Amino acid sequence: MQPTFLLPPATLSTIGLQTIRNRFQPPKVFRLPIHSMKLTSLLIAASVLIGASVRADDVIEDVMKEGFKGKESIAAKIGKGEASDADKKKMALLVAKLIGTKPHQGDAKAWADKIGKLNDAAKAIATGTVDSAELWKAASNCKACHKEHKPEDKK
Repeated sequence: MQPTFLLPPATLSTIGLQTIRNRFQPPKVFRLPIHSMKLTSLLIAASVLIGASVRADDVIEDVMKEGFKGKESIAAKIGKGEASDADKKKMALLVAKLIGTKPHQGDAKAWADKIGKLNDAAKAIATGTVDSAELWKAASNCKACHKEHKPEDKK
């Protein structure tokens, strides 16, 4: 059985088999030295850790601005019973971001309890298991939370 070539046999004799082998070599892969690979992986790990360690102050501030600030906020709509399903789900996601944060001031246990109640209410409202307006008003008492946990310079 004769080997199958891409080029006709006459061409093989004129070019030479070694030249054909050289032309069809796979491209060489760029390889980093081992120390460069370690440095690259270290930089990637550091950037992930830095990105994951967003300050609690920023998280709390972002959630308050996006979900709670103003008379037309998502929280106000839920309190009036006018929120859409998308608004309710968005609020549940926003409140979930507050879990694990630490208050600017005041008792951390009281903060965790308030955030827990708010999270439970937001989840229940998003899933539609309870009447949203009354449960939300009970769980989202802005004044009680701000009085204890919001610093004077941010009021």
